[in-house]
Amino acid sequence: MLPNISTYAQDHEESILLRANMLRWATLTPDIGIEWQLNKEWSVLGNATYTRWSWKDNNRRFAQKEFAGEIRHYMGYMTTQRPWYAGLMVHGGQYNFGLSDNGRQGDYMGGGITAGYRLRLHNKRFYIDFGGAFGFTHASIEKYKTIEGVRYKTEDDNSNYIGINKLSVAIVWKFLNKTKP
Repeated sequence: MLPNISTYAQDHEESILLRANMLRWATLTPDIGIEWQLNKEWSVLGNATYTRWSWKDNNRRFAQKEFAGEIRHYMGYMTTQRPWYAGLMVHGGQYNFGLSDNGRQGDYMGGGITAGYRLRLHNKRFYIDFGGAFGFTHASIEKYKTIEGVRYKTEDDNSNYIGINKLSVAIVWKFLNKTKP
């Protein structure tokens, strides 16, 4: 027997979820996000990443800050769990990769089409979210050389990338839940 669609459409669950991309944390790059589940089918996600590694000897560094936003549509209108999703993502940030005497720094921005799967754990408040995005990213690149701790700009360039521009294995915690009739 099919569920009553009119009742299903009227009831919706609004919740706030806290997320952490464990792939980024594995590289010592803190990453945290908030997802606002508008109803059973749609959500809006905001994410921030920040890291600032440094080795003082030659002023080496690996620094990055990124902000990303995403709109998701959860699939499976007649099911209750809706684990599959598709969406649109935008991201932008700054980077400074100077792990030798030569380095690169600049800004980047882009977007893409996202897809993924959210696996509910035994506790109804925790999930593991597997996702990725295919899209376009544009980066401005300033190449530099470090001599005796002083950076000298050597070249400016731009780069465009088309391909996978996001991978995520996130731990998700639903910490605020409100059901509206």
